[in-house]
Amino acid sequence: MAILTTHTVRIILLPDPSHLTALSLDAIKPKSWSLGPTTHANDRSPIASALWHPLGVNGSAMVTVTRDAVVRVWELSQKDRQSFDTPTLTIDLKKLADGTSLDQNFSASDVTSKGFSPDVFEMDVAAAAFAARGSGDWMSDLDNQEPRVIEGPPGEPPTEIYTRPSRPGIVPRLQGPIILDLAPKGEDELDVHLTDIHVIGEKLNTDELMLFEDEELEMEDTEREGLSLSVICLLSSNGRVQICLDVEGTQAQWLPPRNRSKTMGRLVGSPSLLTFSTLDTLSALEVTEEAWPVFSPDVTSRYSLYITHSSSITYISLAPWVFRLESELQGDSEAGSDFRINLLVNGQVSTRERLFNTPTQGDTQSRLSAAVATRDPDLGYFLLSATSFEPIALIFDAPEDEFVPIQSTSSSHGQDAEVRPLEFFEPRPVYQPSHAFDESSVLPEFIERLRTSRHKTIMNQEIRLSPLTLQLFTEVHQVLSDETHRLGVAASEVFLRCVKLQEELKQQIAKANEVKARVEAITNEDQVEEGEEPESSNAAVERRLQNAREKGEALSLRLEKMRKKINQAMNRELSQKEQEWVKEVKSLDSSIYGSGHTADGPNLAKQFMDRYRKIAELKDDLAEQAKTLDVPVSEGEDDSSPLRDDLRIPSDLRRAKVGQVKSLLERETALVQAVKSRLERLTVVG
Repeated sequence: MAILTTHTVRIILLPDPSHLTALSLDAIKPKSWSLGPTTHANDRSPIASALWHPLGVNGSAMVTVTRDAVVRVWELSQKDRQSFDTPTLTIDLKKLADGTSLDQNFSASDVTSKGFSPDVFEMDVAAAAFAARGSGDWMSDLDNQEPRVIEGPPGEPPTEIYTRPSRPGIVPRLQGPIILDLAPKGEDELDVHLTDIHVIGEKLNTDELMLFEDEELEMEDTEREGLSLSVICLLSSNGRVQICLDVEGTQAQWLPPRNRSKTMGRLVGSPSLLTFSTLDTLSALEVTEEAWPVFSPDVTSRYSLYITHSSSITYISLAPWVFRLESELQGDSEAGSDFRINLLVNGQVSTRERLFNTPTQGDTQSRLSAAVATRDPDLGYFLLSATSFEPIALIFDAPEDEFVPIQSTSSSHGQDAEVRPLEFFEPRPVYQPSHAFDESSVLPEFIERLRTSRHKTIMNQEIRLSPLTLQLFTEVHQVLSDETHRLGVAASEVFLRCVKLQEELKQQIAKANEVKARVEAITNEDQVEEGEEPESSNAAVERRLQNAREKGEALSLRLEKMRKKINQAMNRELSQKEQEWVKEVKSLDSSIYGSGHTADGPNLAKQFMDRYRKIAELKDDLAEQAKTLDVPVSEGEDDSSPLRDDLRIPSDLRRAKVGQVKSLLERETALVQAVKSRLERLTVVG
């Protein structure tokens, strides 16, 4: 992280995120370096902007720009202390304006010129920004290289490191000034200065970028969406935001060697930007001479940003018109495009919302620094800013598809989050006393300046009535008046806060009494008869718990009895097939055991029993006949006896008939036994 003042830059190595869940609560002192301690001296031009180079590996390259238009590139290494003292490249933009070849010297001079120069106004730098895309044709050199892959920290993808291209050279060509078309003209145009610039690159054309490539480009969905033009936002000191479109598509150019400088020629015309819309983020009363608002990018969308003023923070989103404009620009039909674009410009505006205001307007000590948007799994999504006294954080709700913040399970957080004390008070913001109580008086410093000024002789003399004495007393009175006014306002805030605190305390006491009454009603401490000892709280709670358990058991038994009764009362009706089967079983039971007769039952069982009786009778008759007919024949006795002649039945036929009768009897017996066993099983089941 880089921390800037007017003449110093401090590089701080942020601690590892694992310290967020560590058990120790001791303060961590990060390692830091001073960037160019002798380069940005007090007698030289102050720093206007500092940017991390987008092609640097893990924050190893930084670019600083001073007010006198000197650009310095720093390639930093933690192992090399010299890299923090000497820049790798230095370019003076005033010299680069007339540059024609790489052989010229464009480095900044060590001697600062105090004379007048016409370039002072044209080269008075306010801010700097990198172009996001479409910056040149030198990416082909990187595409032909084999990168060196370095494994990143746990959870991070590996890093591919390329070597700096040899062509084109390291010195770019200065272009501009860029003309703003359709820019608003104000009456106080001379008193308004540009303070910051924010560039939003065009969306990536992956089909053209990965042409003739076998691999697919891995990128986020936000990089594929958006406008096919670059958007450049300009911020003025009066809080006015100009949103411009780079319709022509400015391309980066580099200075050629000396032998090719003659054929290069001069640039024809000047590039221009189309002013799409203008927004005002400050009212007329909020605009001050010393105000210097700046941009801060958002982490959730490329087309949203924050504007930090000395006394407020404003959110702006370009999404309401960006995607609709892209659909209009990509339309196939040319008819009516001018009308649609005019309707789009006049009807669609950007989202603008004031997020934060400082309570004390105009206080130099309470001015806000540039805000930084952060989104982290452990910390969440918030916006961080600071004043001279304290940090300021605005916590936002994360999108629905975002990660859920990780909750630490370390023992340093105390008790379990599920166990919370009874809250009978409303939360209120923490009161912060005014910083006027902590400020030291300016009067001693004022008196010390008088002792070293040309009026130091009157400090040791008696007070005399003179214009000089009146002037000094007037200045002292002004200093004391400002200080006493701030102290009086702070004291009045403390008094009002104390009065409000008394009211809040009365409300809390009343709520505490209500809670006490409820607790006493639960423990029955207020229902003690005369002559009895009061029951302790623990005994009362135990008694109530025992009563609750007994009531619970009684309710369980009662519920079980009711369930059984309901099950008995609510029998399920039999189906048609089951009813027929019951009738059939009853008819068989009555036929076999003689227990009754069902008139409407089937006649199948009755037929079976009738057949069984007939077969039994036939069996007995045939058995008797077989005994009389089955007579053994002796030797010498022929078959022509009178007994056999009277029967006139052949023996083979008689044996066949008897066999058939026996088989029928066996089948009928088996059938009767099966029906009997089935009836017995049904009787047991029923």
